[in-house]
Amino acid sequence: MGKKSGVLMAAVLLSLAGLTACKGKNVVDNGEYPTITVCSVHTASAEANQRISDEISKITRKKAGCNVKIIGYKMNDYENELSVLYHSGQLPDVFAAFELDSYERWISMGAVIEIDDLLKPYKSDLNPYIRDKEWLIAYLNDKIYGIPSCTSDSKCMGFVFRRDIAETLKIDWRSIKTMDQLHEMLLSVKEHYPDMNLIVPHGGRIIPRMIQDRLGNNIGVLVDKDKDSSVVENFYKSEYFYNLCLQMREWHQQGLFMDKAYMGKEDRQSYLAQGDSFGSFLNLSEISIFNIARYVEYPMAAVQLAPRIADSDSCNMIWCISRDSKNPELAMKVLNLMYTDVEISRLLAYGQEGIDYEFSASGYVKPAKKSDYIASDQWTSKVWSWPVGVEIEQWQEEEKLLDYVVFWDEPVKDSPALGFLFDVSDVRVEVDACQNIIDKYENALLCGELWPKTGIDSFNRELEMAGIDRVIEEKQKQLDEFIKKYR
Repeated sequence: MGKKSGVLMAAVLLSLAGLTACKGKNVVDNGEYPTITVCSVHTASAEANQRISDEISKITRKKAGCNVKIIGYKMNDYENELSVLYHSGQLPDVFAAFELDSYERWISMGAVIEIDDLLKPYKSDLNPYIRDKEWLIAYLNDKIYGIPSCTSDSKCMGFVFRRDIAETLKIDWRSIKTMDQLHEMLLSVKEHYPDMNLIVPHGGRIIPRMIQDRLGNNIGVLVDKDKDSSVVENFYKSEYFYNLCLQMREWHQQGLFMDKAYMGKEDRQSYLAQGDSFGSFLNLSEISIFNIARYVEYPMAAVQLAPRIADSDSCNMIWCISRDSKNPELAMKVLNLMYTDVEISRLLAYGQEGIDYEFSASGYVKPAKKSDYIASDQWTSKVWSWPVGVEIEQWQEEEKLLDYVVFWDEPVKDSPALGFLFDVSDVRVEVDACQNIIDKYENALLCGELWPKTGIDSFNRELEMAGIDRVIEEKQKQLDEFIKKYR
């Protein structure tokens, strides 16, 4: 997410609009049922949130004795909005910590509670959906503070794009496995569609996942997680990063990036849906194409560009109970239902049948054709935003959509650090300083705005001055202890 330093404190000065969303939580509704407020990364309207909350509450009143109130914020606003609620003492009962460094920070701030005892009655229900190594991600100093999301157990560097354009140009996109092969496709599209944005960003990032295990915050990584090495290094000094930036500089000069892509904050679906953009780098998994195709009317495809490795970042949302919850026992009941109840999972993922979606003849989920609701009041949440563990149907307007995602023919491998969560407390100042520098340089380098040689040299000088070597030393120490204990 970037710019963690100061964000959580500065957010108090932002608009207090987010506060009203949580007012009234934990109160008795109609003199009978308490309300549990649940927050995630999503952008549905207030009307849609209320409608889905009402439907979920019909279930939770029977199964947990409470109502549920759903709220959500855009990805780029999410931490700021939660920070306002934190400082006002009005955090939602249940919320998702988006990315591991945010999760660790919420713990260190005392924003979330330890759930060892609360979790015990539900652990056996959740175990089928979360591997033992994934459970480790949620522990800090031998205490568990959340439940890992389980929408995908591995991700890799990939590229998603307009399949209709590639096929019109008779491009053999199924053979693309390398950046050079991707480059050839982009140049061909550029030749025939000179005004098209060939590469668009996503949520403020150009290439969200490369070959490294980020070890939580990308400040000290396992440079090539396809190897068994557990040596923590500065990724921005690696030969891989330099060569990638050099390649992206060439692509930039050829006009392959959206203008000022390093500043783009919208999600890729928003850009692609407009019709003037071709593709985007992404964290590729089986569900990626379904999430994108739901919001983009053009036929899409995706290709893998790096090995599929399961690391801690593969599970980058941790569901927590806040310190402000007046009824953490009920909050845990609701959390368990969010993972395990089919009806609730469908409501969170797709909304109401007949209004937001309907079933196709072959059993897939597709948009409802006869909805009385206008588009702005329909449920627009994304599947990955919710902890859907139990199996539900895929959103698939087009049959066999997964056939248009090309993975390498090799098994998924576990990173040596799978399950590792970095405790930043002893190097917080250095991590925050390094993050500010990464925010200044990384995107600009990855979309070719900066000349790699001078840009990367300046980048690393500033990182060294900020204390990256101390962070790497501390992270290596903790990782060695983790491997010794769990491997």
